[in-house]
Amino acid sequence: MYTMKHLSRFCMPIFITITLFLGFEGCLLIAQPVRYELEQVPVIGKMQVFSGTCLCQDHDGFMWFGSWNGLYRYDGSRFKVFYNIPGDTTSLSDVRINHIMVDSEGILWIGTQTGLNSYEKLTETFKRYNDVPESQRPNAPWIIHHISEDRKGNLLLSTNNGLYKYYRSGETFKRFVFSEKDLAGESGNQNIIWYSYQDASGTIWVRTAVKAGILNEKNESLEIVDDLPVGTTNILEDHTGRLWFPTQKG
Repeated sequence: MYTMKHLSRFCMPIFITITLFLGFEGCLLIAQPVRYELEQVPVIGKMQVFSGTCLCQDHDGFMWFGSWNGLYRYDGSRFKVFYNIPGDTTSLSDVRINHIMVDSEGILWIGTQTGLNSYEKLTETFKRYNDVPESQRPNAPWIIHHISEDRKGNLLLSTNNGLYKYYRSGETFKRFVFSEKDLAGESGNQNIIWYSYQDASGTIWVRTAVKAGILNEKNESLEIVDDLPVGTTNILEDHTGRLWFPTQKG
């Protein structure tokens, strides 16, 4: 595992140069290049089989790393590893971690191969969210691919069976999928959602392996946007309001 360290030995020469030449009109100031170096964090014991999938930093400064063999917390000097403990419902529901994120309230959320978890930092335990209505549960294990947060603080869960919204106020889930009309003629499970994103206008975008769409809460469904490229792997809005959809072809 690696961290990035900034080499700041050029800061003082830059400051002196600016001080000396500020009073001279027409002088060209050229900033020294910023230099970085990679530092490898030593791994020991079970960490030697670490297979990382995601990372984030919480509000207390801890670095968290998801993997397919547990959840790792790094305090700057050592790691603590959290696993699924059979019979212990306060442990992770699964050691296979797909995505982790810290929400606006500072809560760490963990998306696994078998559902959603949140971290209770006072007790260093986990809460499992298995109370999805029977009618909205997937037939297969509930795989959480990605977690994001909307403007109201609700969670958006990209799963193997549609987009789920977790309403924080009522602690309830609601599932959104593409309509049968949108998927007419399509084969296989087209409701595997890999990513969600809310843009500046409030529109919630989703992407599958081959399609991009939007959430229509009024109609309680997802809608395919036909003029977007297929195979999108992420969504990002720049400072001008343009949305970017990187694909396997550009």
